[in-house]
Amino acid sequence: GFPRSGTTLVQSILNETNQVCAFPETHFFSRLLSQRFLLNKVGLTSPRVILQMTKLAKLPIFSDCQQIQLKWRFCLRAQSDAFINYLDLVASDLGYSIWSEKTPNHINFVDYLDRHIDGAYFIYVVRHPFNAIASLLTVSRQYPEIWGLKKLEDCCLRWNKESAIALESAHKQKHSIVIYDQLVEHKESRKSLFNFLEIEPSNMSAKPAKVHNIINDDEPWKKNNLEKLFINDKEKYLQVLTSDEISLMKSLVDMNIWEKLNVLQAMNNE
Repeated sequence: GFPRSGTTLVQSILNETNQVCAFPETHFFSRLLSQRFLLNKVGLTSPRVILQMTKLAKLPIFSDCQQIQLKWRFCLRAQSDAFINYLDLVASDLGYSIWSEKTPNHINFVDYLDRHIDGAYFIYVVRHPFNAIASLLTVSRQYPEIWGLKKLEDCCLRWNKESAIALESAHKQKHSIVIYDQLVEHKESRKSLFNFLEIEPSNMSAKPAKVHNIINDDEPWKKNNLEKLFINDKEKYLQVLTSDEISLMKSLVDMNIWEKLNVLQAMNNE
């Protein structure tokens, strides 16, 4: 889903069950799939994937499993299958039968993923648009060399687009919505999450989540993602945006999507 919406929190909660292997953001399908590349349109793999595979191999969770190699494939479908099989093998080597991956931009390729990954469950993490957008603007201003400076208008339109995808897809089998604000405040949301994935909450570990698997060294903006989970930040955007920015944001964000997402989440919790 939209960046800065709580995927790190959701993944850490799943990791605490000791049943789910938490992979960091791989950005794999963001590199593999793109309508801008003619190669994709004819079913061939983009060369950008090779660079991404090299980056992934250096991450601790993957470098610890050097005997398992992810090889480049010329065919798009074969490369996709090889990557999923690679994650399966790494998770199995680490003692897990379930794994999670949380690249936000993968929501834009959910139709492809749904068609080609057997047995996959999809969780759409959505946060109040004003706070999610304010958080994305803040992190882009703090780390422009990584995020690039974001425009408020672009952030609003992106939230509308990606949240609409979540709303449309959440009605499908093996697809579910998680509202960040409710997950922080209400235990029912966590229970609903476990039920959706058929995970038994009683198996949860008393140990902290292994966030070093989730947060990479080059992602400093995530370091406090788990330290302020229970602080009520419903109006945090007021501390970040100017009055003019708030007025513009309110004129651009489709709040009907937000309201419908909350209704859907409430139905899931019943």
